[in-house]
Amino acid sequence: MPPNIPGPLDAPWKSEGSLTKWIENTQGTASASEALQAHRETFIIEQDFEHMQNFGIKTVRIPLTWAAFADALADLDPVYANYYPNTATAIVPDPYYNQDISMATVPRTWLKEQIQLADKHGMKVLLDLHAFPGGSSVGTYSGIWPLPPVFWKENSKYNTTVALTDVGLMIVQKLIDWVKELYDNGEVTSITGICAMNEPGLNMQLPGNQPYDFLGAAADKFGDSGLADRGVKLYMNLIGLSSDQISTFMYGFPSTQQDFLVLDIHYYMAWSDGCCGASEPGTCSYQCSAAPSDFDSKINGCAVGGADVTNTFVDFPRRATTEFSMGTYHNAIQACQESDVLDAMLQYQTDAFVDSDVEAFFWTWRMPYGPNFEAGWSLKAHLGLEAPFDSTTCVASSV
Repeated sequence: MPPNIPGPLDAPWKSEGSLTKWIENTQGTASASEALQAHRETFIIEQDFEHMQNFGIKTVRIPLTWAAFADALADLDPVYANYYPNTATAIVPDPYYNQDISMATVPRTWLKEQIQLADKHGMKVLLDLHAFPGGSSVGTYSGIWPLPPVFWKENSKYNTTVALTDVGLMIVQKLIDWVKELYDNGEVTSITGICAMNEPGLNMQLPGNQPYDFLGAAADKFGDSGLADRGVKLYMNLIGLSSDQISTFMYGFPSTQQDFLVLDIHYYMAWSDGCCGASEPGTCSYQCSAAPSDFDSKINGCAVGGADVTNTFVDFPRRATTEFSMGTYHNAIQACQESDVLDAMLQYQTDAFVDSDVEAFFWTWRMPYGPNFEAGWSLKAHLGLEAPFDSTTCVASSV
């Protein structure tokens, strides 16, 4: 994690929370704070916003962990009140895995400046709560991986009467309040939406309607804020549901709330046997070395199906795919690196989303320290804007 911790490390870090805790344990809390702050300030800079503008990108999705609004938990324990949220990168413990996982807060003045940079370069911003206390999904992005996610069933370790789901709603409320404050003060005009939770309950068997009750409570909080009157939308990221279930959920909201909701479904061909491409023969529907005539129609058909209203989406007035990529296979070692395949993946999906009036976000802009993934998952690299990877130091060489 350059620049302060360039690596290579003795062992790969597994999640943001475990990495932050490792730095804290081995180098001290101050070093952990400095490392996370230095990484954030250098990973995305104004030149990146300039590149995005030049290539016609209209909206930037900024993923945030719960720690961006950790001060919302001040009543839970004083550990969440002992820093200045506007200026400090504080190291705070996970409310459940408080001995194993730490997170770095995000100085809100700095975050506001990133939003203002997007505005300066003619782009809107979607703020996405990507990881929650205790982990709300199974995946490396959960913040607590490889520990099991407990967000849906456990209480905080600091106040055992408070459910982690209620802790999560405190975070959502703080985000809403902050965005409202920015608009009230005239500091931003470019926040187009908020996503209350990324991929709720992914790869988990949850009883009842837990994720959807949580999203419903978030919609109530958003509706009370008045942000919809400012043109801000609430993105509902759903995963693993049938079209009928999606329709029942989205049209189950009161009409006054439906007006500010956006249906959001991620779409990745990499996890579809019928749409993926791989270098190993017989693994997927086409091989990376195949002629364009063999994969063009396959990729185009899958792209159209992924954006289709009746297949992937339902006929909800506002639709988005806040994550898609050029990744052809979930095993990056076997995924396609060939430029003609990647070009087809990008072009056909972009065309399909436009034709179906689906707002699409490429995941992700940069991945300079993951060379196996970079071809399929870094838009900046695909556009020829990324420096070559230096595997000896895990630092990209200068342009």
